[in-house]
Amino acid sequence: MRFENVNDPHRLRQHLSEFIDLVGPERWRKHVSHLESEFARSPYTAKTLIDYRWLDMDLIAEFTAERNEPIHRGSLTALHFAHATVNVHRSLTSKGMVSLQGRLNDALQAEGGFAALFAEMQITQMLNAQGFNIEFPDLNGNGNHDIEFSNASVSGEIECKSLSADAGRQIHRKTFYRFIDCFGADIQGRVKAGFKELFIITLEGRLPSNTAKQQRLHDSLKRAFSDPHFDVISTAEFTIARESNGADQPWQAFRSERDLYRNFQNKYGENCHIAGALLPSAWCLVLMRCKLPDDHSKPQLEAMKKASEQLSGRKTSFIVFQFNDI
Repeated sequence: MRFENVNDPHRLRQHLSEFIDLVGPERWRKHVSHLESEFARSPYTAKTLIDYRWLDMDLIAEFTAERNEPIHRGSLTALHFAHATVNVHRSLTSKGMVSLQGRLNDALQAEGGFAALFAEMQITQMLNAQGFNIEFPDLNGNGNHDIEFSNASVSGEIECKSLSADAGRQIHRKTFYRFIDCFGADIQGRVKAGFKELFIITLEGRLPSNTAKQQRLHDSLKRAFSDPHFDVISTAEFTIARESNGADQPWQAFRSERDLYRNFQNKYGENCHIAGALLPSAWCLVLMRCKLPDDHSKPQLEAMKKASEQLSGRKTSFIVFQFNDI
């Protein structure tokens, strides 16, 4: 398979309608409606979508954009993804076409959305731009690995593995934001009242995704918000402390969200999570961290083992990791 290498954004936009046809127009409409509803529900559900479904959100933005509207970097990435997906679909056998459409439909329900397909399409684009012929054994049903590539002098095969942004983390970002979402009214109320405070939650172990297992932590933070004399709550599972009106704090000077996170990480640890409301005159922020370190090695090793079993061993082989992160 070979296809034209297109870089003009306006030409790339022409493939969006065909991409939506592959997904299914009615499925796409329901998908967009659901994501837009979640995005509007609260700033914390919106942040979860931006982090986990970044490719879906950029595709939606591009699909609704005016023809002459400027294209930002994320949208250009989404357009290249749609362009590659459409061209790969055209090259497949009838069985491969059905397989790819099935993966697109599965992506509508997946935690990372279309991001799980992104690595395959990105590698395909890179190989195509370098003049390689490309085949898709897994989709076509004649192999277990994702991509085969060849030219007159070299050939090889690639298996792509997509890992969650939370793989190996003690505190999953989505779980943290869902937890904080329960306190949206409390946080906004304290900012409106002019408070200047940071609540620091230090966990002894991982943050459970089960809301029932979070109940003691939930109740303790609720009490910390409502008690004017609160200083520290300490249990065997966690500690909650409050810092008020501090000078030289991480939120005192920053130029971007990434810059702000870096400031917090420098002060409170590399694996901390932060959310809340921040105004020049008042703020209420909740920081969560864990005493146990994050360890990404186990999920990476498991993914490598699985990928090695899918490669044929008859050609030079590569394993590509993608982390579904922002």
